[in-house]
Amino acid sequence: MSRIVFDTSVILAYSNDQPEGDEVSGWLRKVSAGEWQGLISAATVTEIFDLLSQEHSEELAIILLEYLKDIGIGVVEIDEGLARLAGELMSDCGLGTTDSLVLATALKEKAVLYTLDDSFEGLGGVDVIGI
Repeated sequence: MSRIVFDTSVILAYSNDQPEGDEVSGWLRKVSAGEWQGLISAATVTEIFDLLSQEHSEELAIILLEYLKDIGIGVVEIDEGLARLAGELMSDCGLGTTDSLVLATALKEKAVLYTLDDSFEGLGGVDVIGI
């Protein structure tokens, strides 16, 4: 089964009813239907909780994260190997910590990376959709 890692940017586009949210919703339906295996990095959980808590409420962040789990989105934990890979990516690609962890997750899981963040554009080693 094909795998897709959802970056924070697409999850927030979905939750904030941004124009890209309809496309994100389509991908979430594919995960829910079992057509794709959906994943997020543990770093994305942190960002979702932080940003939604600031912009809206902790309750909304909790509801969104529970919804993602309920439809079958798995959370990839950050172990030492993933952390080291992310550190290498920070040096090689000039990404910040969270983006490096998200990219490392997609590489480790041999997954497509779904993002609206153009800092991932042109990076090798992983297929990127959404930008």
